[in-house]
Amino acid sequence: MRARPVLVLAGLAVSTTLVASSAVLPAAAAVRPTAALVPVTIIVHGLKGPVTFSVVHGKITIAQAGAGRLTRVKVDGTGPEALFTTSPKIVVGAVEAAGAGTSFTLTGRPARGKAYARLTRLTADGRTKTVASLSDYETGKNPDKKRTYGIVGLSRSCQKKLPKALGTGSYRGKARSLPAATALLPDGSVVVADTAANDLVRVTKKGAMSLVAVLPVQTVPITASVAAVLTLPTCTVGKTYRFEAAPTDVESVKGLLYVTTRPSGSLNPVLGARGKVYRINPGNHSVTQIGSGFVAPTGLAVDADGSGAVYVAEPAANRISTIVAGVRAPFMDLPVAAALEWSGGALYATTVPAGETTTSIVKINPGAVPKP
Repeated sequence: MRARPVLVLAGLAVSTTLVASSAVLPAAAAVRPTAALVPVTIIVHGLKGPVTFSVVHGKITIAQAGAGRLTRVKVDGTGPEALFTTSPKIVVGAVEAAGAGTSFTLTGRPARGKAYARLTRLTADGRTKTVASLSDYETGKNPDKKRTYGIVGLSRSCQKKLPKALGTGSYRGKARSLPAATALLPDGSVVVADTAANDLVRVTKKGAMSLVAVLPVQTVPITASVAAVLTLPTCTVGKTYRFEAAPTDVESVKGLLYVTTRPSGSLNPVLGARGKVYRINPGNHSVTQIGSGFVAPTGLAVDADGSGAVYVAEPAANRISTIVAGVRAPFMDLPVAAALEWSGGALYATTVPAGETTTSIVKINPGAVPKP
């Protein structure tokens, strides 16, 4: 057994192994009450993020983007097994272990050739198969090509004062692909949330692809303060900046999809907390906003077993928030909480403990959180 270092998590000190532990974090005065009273179990430590994961049938399947690796452990942290390994230069992510096999994405750029993004399936016997080329779909279809981003309606004299990077101030959606998350629909098809493409794409078992939805443009009125933050000339004040939606996670619950968006642009508080959560019906393609006011959300989980609460990870704010009956509320503080999953009445989350550079996965008992 290797030495058991002290891991500091949100002001809490706990002994844990470098790979996995069932240690329970004790209460500490350094953490606000809502966090201090929550039993938090460290499942895995020392992961190279960004990390996405999927909890299915008592096992956690983990994609480590910073290591080019797909692994699996039991929910108690035991029985680690390697599933897939590639070059660390290739991003392994967006893992979904539900259904037949394990779905995940591979994103990279060869030394010679164009960048690619692929939906891949790992079969039960350990074989990998490319299901679909997400980048080819984006290049061919570019679903948001008719969407206008940036600032519209500027005079030519104002356009000339803009930073060079903004060109004339506005632009149409570009053909880019950066898959962030996947979710399994009841028919066995996989939905991919693509941050760079601003859309959700459905991929059937045989690899046929179709558009589920393009996420709404995120608008911000340009005030004098906003113009200063974005280094815009004063002639833009009074206009509206149209940011790309940038979906970051997707969950499938009873045939409906739940999606977080982290709008492009600065995280400066002057722009406000612009992250939103949507519910999407993949059957009729309807998009309904169910929550807003989140700080750059990157993950969500839905309590499909009971309350129906939606948990939202806000790593830039070091917290997890909730949406219950359409109302946003704080849930708990957790350093760099980025990815979330719900399974068996528990919430699982990634976190980067204070003073650490690697990612941990923890299990949280939501029932122990006192109401605000």
